[in-house]
Amino acid sequence: MSVSKELSDRGWEVTIVAPEGNDSEAAVISEGHSFIGVKRSKITGLGWMTFGSSLKRIIPKLVKNNQFDVALIEWQAVSGSISSLKKIGIPWLLVDRSPPVFRSIAGRLQWFEYQRAWRLARKSGGASGSVLKSQALIDWHREKENLVEPVILMEAGVDVGKYSVANFSGPCTIVHHGQLDEEREIERIVRIGEVLSARGFEFKMKIAGTGNRLTTLQKSALLHDWLEVLGPLPSTEIPKFLADGHVALFPLPDDEIWRLASPLK
Repeated sequence: MSVSKELSDRGWEVTIVAPEGNDSEAAVISEGHSFIGVKRSKITGLGWMTFGSSLKRIIPKLVKNNQFDVALIEWQAVSGSISSLKKIGIPWLLVDRSPPVFRSIAGRLQWFEYQRAWRLARKSGGASGSVLKSQALIDWHREKENLVEPVILMEAGVDVGKYSVANFSGPCTIVHHGQLDEEREIERIVRIGEVLSARGFEFKMKIAGTGNRLTTLQKSALLHDWLEVLGPLPSTEIPKFLADGHVALFPLPDDEIWRLASPLK
């Protein structure tokens, strides 16, 4: 959204094509952009499949009825978009925010799609450049000779204007907001809380987000009076949720994929 806002401030008209059924549409429209919703499965690891097939139905009509100067295409959307973009002659940039992280069979299929997206981008008549989220990810692709030049580094960030300075009071509150997935070893946060509780510390722990370990975390909350698991939050409520915390925890496994993540993490 921040990129779209900066483009809009510079006179660009922005149309965002994204999964329907969440608060994204309201956020996009509130910023004055156009929104096109597409179907995407909520089953962990399979969302990209339904997303790609939905794009194949929507993109041809979209590019035929509108005049676009350029398209920013995330790797999950390349196979569903490239045919129509090439037919109309719209230049596009491949956006890579992260390689797949899931370790399941679905995750292996994601790796196939990820590598395919980069192959399509490198082909003659493919992408006009690439946009990556971290310098580590750029170096990783450069070592594998995958990059499509020119390369743009676009690190993740937040709009600090939506946040206010917190006034801390009461017992220490530990907060986490993000994907609550097994691949992120999210349950380590609860184990940290168990250690603090065993040592007699007075604290509260609040976890918000969604993912394949949400139900497990909610069950853990029934066993610990210091733990509260809220589930997903509307984007408008996230700043206040984080501001209520004294300490924020963001656990990530120490492996190659997470070393490529945005420095913001």
